Amino acid sequence: MFVSTVSVYEGWPVQPLTEESAVLDCPADVGADFGYDGDPGPSIYGFTKAGSERAVLEAFGDRRVAVLRPGVILGPREYVGRLPWWLRRFERGGRVLAPGRPERAVQPVDVRDVAAFALTTATGPTGTFNVTATGDDSRDERSATKSPARPLHGRLM
Repeated sequence: MFVSTVSVYEGWPVQPLTEESAVLDCPADVGADFGYDGDPGPSIYGFTKAGSERAVLEAFGDRRVAVLRPGVILGPREYVGRLPWWLRRFERGGRVLAPGRPERAVQPVDVRDVAAFALTTATGPTGTFNVTATGDDSRDERSATKSPARPLHGRLM
C-alpha cells in the first residue's frame, strides 16, 4: 500500500477527477525538485508523488499494490493547523470571510478513516483509490469530523 495524493492529477485542483484521470508525467527516479509549481496547479509535490507512484508500481507491479490518493487530511495531531483554526473561527460566530468560490467543494477526510482504509488494503483490494469525504456536506464546517472516507468512483471535486 502506498499513500499518494490527489495532487498527482493533471487537472488538480480545478477539474472533476476520478481514478482514471490523467496523472502528471514524472519518471520514477527523479529528485525532489522535478516539475514546477503552477497556480492553481500542478505542484512539485504532485510531480514527485506521481514519480513515487510510478516507482512503487514498477517495483511491485499493479496486482500487488494499492495506491491511496487522499485529498485534504484532517484530524488528531494535524500539524498544519487548518481544522483547528477554522473550528475556532466558526465557534466565534458571525460572518466568516473564506477564500475561494462558494460553489467549489472541499472534501476533507479524517486521518482515522484514511488509516482504516489503508489497513483494509493491506490484505484486500489493489488498484488506485481516491480517498476523500463524500462532499455531500462540504460547505458545512462540521463535515471534516462527520463525513466518512471511502474511495470515490466518480466526481472528486
